[in-house]
Amino acid sequence: MADARDDAGVFWIRPKIRGLFTFKAFHIPRSTRKMLMRTGWRITLNRDMPRVINLCASTRKETWINHDIEALYVHLYQAGHVHSVEVWDKDDALMGGLYGLSIGAAFFAESMVSL
Repeated sequence: MADARDDAGVFWIRPKIRGLFTFKAFHIPRSTRKMLMRTGWRITLNRDMPRVINLCASTRKETWINHDIEALYVHLYQAGHVHSVEVWDKDDALMGGLYGLSIGAAFFAESMVSL
């Protein structure tokens, strides 16, 4: 993490407790699926991860994502270790998304953004 977008320092955080979601029984309710179909929104994977992380870092007043962290995650994305989920409106404008690190079968979501 960094203290700010333009901060040169990076440090590690080791939380004692982390959230965990399992997807063995992942289910999208029919009403939610219908609502998504009516909006015209599209959900893609790995279409524009560099833009997603940049939006995560630049659209907030305060952020932990400095330029070095952004560059490292883009490098890890290019190497196939970081993935993104993007949400696009009916006019193909990016509305939001998330990115995270993949290690084996685990995915660690790092940050998300909504416009």
